[in-house]
Amino acid sequence: MASARTRAAESLRAAKEQQLIVPPPRGVRVPKRVRRLLVRGLAPAPLARHASMTDLLAALSRAESAPRRWGLGAAVALGAAAMVAALLWRSSAPRRCTSEHAAASLRGVWEASMEAQLESSFRGTGRAHARETAGRVRGVLERYRDEWTAMHVDSCRATHERGEQSAAMLDLRTRCLGQRREALRAVVAQLSRATDGEIVDHAVQAALGLPAVAECADTAALDAVVPLPAGTEQRAAVI
Repeated sequence: MASARTRAAESLRAAKEQQLIVPPPRGVRVPKRVRRLLVRGLAPAPLARHASMTDLLAALSRAESAPRRWGLGAAVALGAAAMVAALLWRSSAPRRCTSEHAAASLRGVWEASMEAQLESSFRGTGRAHARETAGRVRGVLERYRDEWTAMHVDSCRATHERGEQSAAMLDLRTRCLGQRREALRAVVAQLSRATDGEIVDHAVQAALGLPAVAECADTAALDAVVPLPAGTEQRAAVI
């Protein structure tokens, strides 16, 4: 027989998936900006939620410190809602520690549907080596995507499944991976809209110049009070 805690977690998970949000108690007024944050934190789709629980709580903290008096009832409601959000986040953790979830985070960044657009843009510049270069760039970006996905899954499992990494470090690594994802997005956007042959000439170099995903496993650097600069040579110069 399932324990009370298990049944409660299953009920919360079902409520989240169906977006059944319980309204605050009668007489309690919760500011709209706080409600919007909580509704976003409870969104079923991973991409619709905050990047991490730390980001959600930080946003709630900023909203709470806004120049407005809520009253004790609203403060209690906020605290309870934040606890529910945290529980829901933890209960969905196993689902997030998968390659499918990681791949979903890269939708619209680099995926198979963009390959044809990239090659078409390159060939449109008239460069003789456009098609060959597009193939080389595609290979570099696919390796980067696979490395990013593997790192995302491993970091998630290190905290939620293996218990060898703190939640704070998971947040730091997730933020690092988010920066790499945005760097990838920027490079893909630039290359996919190539109208100048110069872009094609330097496309492989641009793809290879993406910040290393491996740096998101450097826990010492991520946990430093003053983050170390990216790149092995730059770090060696500082140290």
